[in-house]
Amino acid sequence: LSELGKAHFFDGETRRGQRYLEQGIEGLEQCGRTSEAAGFRLWLGRTFWLQGRPDLARREYESARATLEPIGPSPDLAIAYVRLAGLAGFNKEHEQGAQLATRAVEIAEAAGADADAARIFAYGYVGDNLEAMGKVEEGLKWLDRSYLEAAERGYDWIAGVALYNSVMDNLHHSRVREAKERMRHYQERFEPSGARDPSYLQMQAFLAIRADGEPERARPLLEAAIPQADESGDALFAARMRLDLAYVYTALDRLDDARRTILREPASPERSEVMYLLYSRLAMNLAAGDLDAARADAQKFFDFVRESPRLWSEIYLIGRTVEAFIRAGDPASARGVLNSAATEGFEANPLLWRAQGRILLAEGHAADARPPLERAARALQAAGYLDEAWPARRSFAQAMAETGDRTGAEAELQAVLTEAAARGHRLEARYAREQLRALGVEAPEPRPAAEAAPLSASIREPTERLVTVVFIDVRGYTALAARETPYQLADQIATFYRWAEDEIRRHQGLVDRYAGDAVMATFNVTGARLDHPVQALQAALAIRDKAAFAGLPVGIGIAVGPAVVGQFSQGSSVTAVGETINLAARLQTAVREGELLLSDEAYRRTREWLAEQALPAAEESLTLKGFA
Repeated sequence: LSELGKAHFFDGETRRGQRYLEQGIEGLEQCGRTSEAAGFRLWLGRTFWLQGRPDLARREYESARATLEPIGPSPDLAIAYVRLAGLAGFNKEHEQGAQLATRAVEIAEAAGADADAARIFAYGYVGDNLEAMGKVEEGLKWLDRSYLEAAERGYDWIAGVALYNSVMDNLHHSRVREAKERMRHYQERFEPSGARDPSYLQMQAFLAIRADGEPERARPLLEAAIPQADESGDALFAARMRLDLAYVYTALDRLDDARRTILREPASPERSEVMYLLYSRLAMNLAAGDLDAARADAQKFFDFVRESPRLWSEIYLIGRTVEAFIRAGDPASARGVLNSAATEGFEANPLLWRAQGRILLAEGHAADARPPLERAARALQAAGYLDEAWPARRSFAQAMAETGDRTGAEAELQAVLTEAAARGHRLEARYAREQLRALGVEAPEPRPAAEAAPLSASIREPTERLVTVVFIDVRGYTALAARETPYQLADQIATFYRWAEDEIRRHQGLVDRYAGDAVMATFNVTGARLDHPVQALQAALAIRDKAAFAGLPVGIGIAVGPAVVGQFSQGSSVTAVGETINLAARLQTAVREGELLLSDEAYRRTREWLAEQALPAAEESLTLKGFA
């Protein structure tokens, strides 16, 4: 029973794993096999932690340690110390966490080769805690060491944990290239099996919104991952992703959706979860102009920092709190929280420079504010950390305007507006537009998508255009039809159609036709877009991920080439005909479940974007019917 519970845990079924582990542990202890039971308690504790119960997790870890310590060094004793180090780190008690993880390494080394996995696992927690203490370089090296040694020995679950933490930690320190490099390692090692892992989709979404400033790319990933985490009982990850999704909705300026999504209370009492909630809620309330609510949360965090600076100081949240106080007209509290925080070791973080510059600007020292703000803006932009770079550049623009350089300020704001609008970050575009108007520069509002013009007569007239065609087909439809009731099948396919149509329209495409379990879409029916291959690929990836979580694995073919587009009879819909459509259809029939096949031309036009997103692509030679 205990082994079955562990297997369910590794298969992503947290609640079911918990039930079997509890039954198995009880049986083992009744048989006097207490040391074996203690080993399984470590997995039971993990199921509790994932359900937002760190108190129950600690109870299991401490029980296991108390049983195993008198026996001497062992792999399970080392893991007990690792798990306790993790709890310390999640509660921001990083000095204790580093000590516990170091002790885990010592125990594993004393236990010999049998404890290699535990030793390598412990390296990651040494690194994670050291990094958070301000020993950034040393901590990140420990995380890399954990991944590299785990990968070499085939400990995939340890490698995955190390990479996940490394992606997040590098991004927190504005090291976007390093974060994306480690994400690429994750994809190369774990795809396609990891494609449905909520933590994998969370990493993708986190990079999409925070690094690349593209909330529409993050949104479908999170919307797909949250139900899976809910279903498996991973309440903690589901809660974190809801906060991420609320942040994404805020970036899209969909504030009603953000309010509906955001948590009322943290998922667990751990300080890391409290901070996560405060950060997302501050961003949302500032975007909504609810300065009283934002100031209340800022004050709550300030009180925490004054009480225990080393436990509560987190650079990303310090920066957001400074912004809230300044927008609420309280620069003194902004300076107070920065002065009270423990920032030793983080002096090279551009988010800290931005906070310092914003405070100087709010205090009326615009000339002194310019250097740190420019330094932060340029560093964050060069790093590719766009979600943080744009606010820094706007603050720098304000400093330029207040020191008489209105031309420079306007140019900076126009650049932010252009970049943010192009990437769909409507909030940053709005902020830039408001600052331009404050300078007396006209910045028209974009036309809402719902007011998009109907298809013009020139589009309805059949004309040859360069287009991107996407064919999406549900795999295993026959088996699905045999397994589901007609009503269930109809509901699943209707949901699939709705998701597909939403994503296709969102990426400027046109649903060409539906056929049972398949969808065809055409991009660039107007002939006016240059980015249609990338838009089509983004839509296809979003549809694939959402369909997978609904239990509808798909295969997708994408081709770029000429086609005749238009209405071919009175009252008919606009459609595309030609060899490019046939090629996309043939590619779709040849692709494996969960994968996309791109024609040579489609890949040529999207390879730079694929490389930027660290998405791997492998060349395949195919013989397709009707094509030489």
